[in-house]
Amino acid sequence: MSDPCLYYKWTENNGLVIIVSWIDDNLIVGSEAAVLEAKKDMMNRFECDDCGEIREYIGCKIDRKERELKFT
Repeated sequence: MSDPCLYYKWTENNGLVIIVSWIDDNLIVGSEAAVLEAKKDMMNRFECDDCGEIREYIGCKIDRKERELKFT
Protein backbone atom coordinates (compact mmCIF):
# COMPACT_ATOMS: atom_id res chain seq x y z
CA MET A 1 0.00 0.00 0.00
CA SER A 2 1.13 3.53 -0.70
CA ASP A 3 -0.33 6.99 -0.67
CA PRO A 4 -0.60 8.74 -4.02
CA CYS A 5 1.65 11.77 -4.26
CA LEU A 6 1.45 12.64 -7.96
CA TYR A 7 -1.69 14.30 -9.28
CA TYR A 8 -2.48 15.79 -12.65
CA LYS A 9 -5.22 17.77 -14.30
CA TRP A 10 -5.71 18.56 -17.96
CA THR A 11 -7.51 21.82 -18.64
CA GLU A 12 -8.76 22.81 -22.05
CA ASN A 13 -7.53 26.40 -21.76
CA ASN A 14 -4.27 25.99 -19.82
CA GLY A 15 -3.07 22.48 -20.64
CA LEU A 16 -1.52 20.04 -18.20
CA VAL A 17 -0.76 20.85 -14.56
CA ILE A 18 1.08 18.37 -12.34
CA ILE A 19 1.04 18.49 -8.53
CA VAL A 20 3.56 16.52 -6.48
CA SER A 21 2.83 16.37 -2.76
CA TRP A 22 5.12 15.39 0.09
CA ILE A 23 3.59 15.62 3.57
CA ASP A 24 2.65 19.34 3.63
CA ASP A 25 4.71 20.56 0.65
CA ASN A 26 3.39 20.74 -2.90
CA LEU A 27 5.23 21.24 -6.16
CA ILE A 28 3.03 22.55 -8.99
CA VAL A 29 4.34 22.29 -12.54
CA GLY A 30 2.74 23.45 -15.78
CA SER A 31 2.16 26.53 -17.87
CA GLU A 32 2.09 29.77 -15.92
CA ALA A 33 -1.69 30.05 -16.32
CA ALA A 34 -2.24 26.43 -15.22
CA VAL A 35 0.01 26.85 -12.17
CA LEU A 36 -1.71 30.09 -11.12
CA GLU A 37 -5.14 28.45 -11.48
CA ALA A 38 -4.06 25.38 -9.46
CA LYS A 39 -2.52 27.58 -6.73
CA LYS A 40 -5.69 29.66 -6.54
CA ASP A 41 -7.85 26.53 -6.23
CA MET A 42 -5.54 25.06 -3.57
CA MET A 43 -5.42 28.29 -1.55
CA ASN A 44 -9.22 28.63 -1.65
CA ARG A 45 -9.59 25.11 -0.28
CA PHE A 46 -6.73 24.95 2.26
CA GLU A 47 -4.68 27.28 4.44
CA CYS A 48 -1.52 27.64 2.34
CA ASP A 49 1.55 29.78 1.90
CA ASP A 50 2.82 30.66 -1.55
CA CYS A 51 6.62 30.36 -1.35
CA GLY A 52 7.19 31.70 -4.87
CA GLU A 53 9.49 30.18 -7.45
CA ILE A 54 11.03 26.97 -6.22
CA ARG A 55 14.78 26.41 -5.91
CA GLU A 56 14.70 23.33 -3.65
CA TYR A 57 12.07 20.66 -2.97
CA ILE A 58 12.37 18.00 -0.26
CA GLY A 59 16.15 18.14 -0.30
CA CYS A 60 16.55 18.24 -4.08
CA LYS A 61 18.07 21.26 -5.81
CA ILE A 62 16.00 22.43 -8.76
CA ASP A 63 17.50 24.17 -11.78
CA ARG A 64 14.95 25.72 -14.10
CA LYS A 65 15.35 26.61 -17.75
CA GLU A 66 12.67 27.69 -20.22
CA ARG A 67 10.74 24.41 -20.54
CA GLU A 68 12.88 22.20 -18.36
CA LEU A 69 13.30 21.30 -14.67
CA LYS A 70 16.41 19.49 -13.44
CA PHE A 71 16.37 17.83 -10.00
CA THR A 72 19.72 17.01 -8.34
